[in-house]
Amino acid sequence: MDEFIKLLKPSIDLKNINDIRSVSTLINVASPRILLSTLQIQDRIYFIREGVIRRYSIVDGEENTNWFFSKGDFAISEDSFFLDEASEEYLETTGPSLLIEIKKADYLNLINNSPEFKQLVNRLYKKYISGKREYQRVITNPRINSYDWFATNHKYALNHIKLHHLARFLGITKEYLSKLRSQNR
Repeated sequence: MDEFIKLLKPSIDLKNINDIRSVSTLINVASPRILLSTLQIQDRIYFIREGVIRRYSIVDGEENTNWFFSKGDFAISEDSFFLDEASEEYLETTGPSLLIEIKKADYLNLINNSPEFKQLVNRLYKKYISGKREYQRVITNPRINSYDWFATNHKYALNHIKLHHLARFLGITKEYLSKLRSQNR
């Protein structure tokens, strides 16, 4: 776990590593697992050491993938985690994953008492917000090949997700996604 923390924040000191380690649980997930369901309140945050977590909602019986959290990210449903609201989304590992789980009360304590941890989380959150903005720009601009964008910016995730989840995320059909993929080979 120390290597993962240092990967995220190389300059972090031993005291902060020990503080994080003392409230963290390493979870090894062998196959897809739902970590958060609708109507639950997210009471823990997941830092992804290996694997991918998909955030999705179900609308009219169809799963709509809203985001992929990947190696080095943290996974949350913002309204549920930060506002203590019942989640309207699911968080699910897409396959084998290694996660660092921190309960919300411990997370808040670390945020309040560890400036380095707070910097780490702020950096990850800014990366997430920036990624979401870029995603919105890509899917609303028909001149941009959304698959190329995803393949370039989310290479790791691409190898850990199902194609029909990616198609829904990009707002295209599975058939069109297959066509785009074959053009890139």
